[in-house]
Amino acid sequence: MLQKHGNQYAGSLGAGISSVAVLLVASLAIMATAGHAEEPAEKIPTTEPELADQKDLMSEKLSYSQQILAGLVRGDFDTIAEAADQLNQLTHLPQWDRFLDDPVYSHFTVEFQRKAQRLATQARAKNLDGSAYSAQLLTATCIACHQHVRDVKAMPASEVSPAQRGQER
Repeated sequence: MLQKHGNQYAGSLGAGISSVAVLLVASLAIMATAGHAEEPAEKIPTTEPELADQKDLMSEKLSYSQQILAGLVRGDFDTIAEAADQLNQLTHLPQWDRFLDDPVYSHFTVEFQRKAQRLATQARAKNLDGSAYSAQLLTATCIACHQHVRDVKAMPASEVSPAQRGQER
């Protein structure tokens, strides 16, 4: 129940605002420390140098994605636009081309580029709602592509249907 004291309301509204403020501060603290995890004492060597490059590329992609989220939370449109531009640039690196022979992966790449460009455009227009929506679509594209690479590309060719490869017959 709310009680009016002068021009301010007390009671559950004040407690609700305090709870939201605490959650916001905690979320920002978690985001600030998310990228600062300790490195393992010893990296396990890989037999495929290409794989290390691919992992580095994905780490960069994750870092730019985190910058976008931080920019959205702070309303920092310059950070959002710059990170979106950097994500788009990653798609032009040789490490990105690992599965371009796969039509589904190629489609995801084009969609990723298009959505990253749209995000940068929305951020430059200082449109927070448009930027947030574009970031969600970009993230959904990443998730779908990673699912495809994990679930289809990792399967033996004999177990993959033409539909899964994007080559319906």
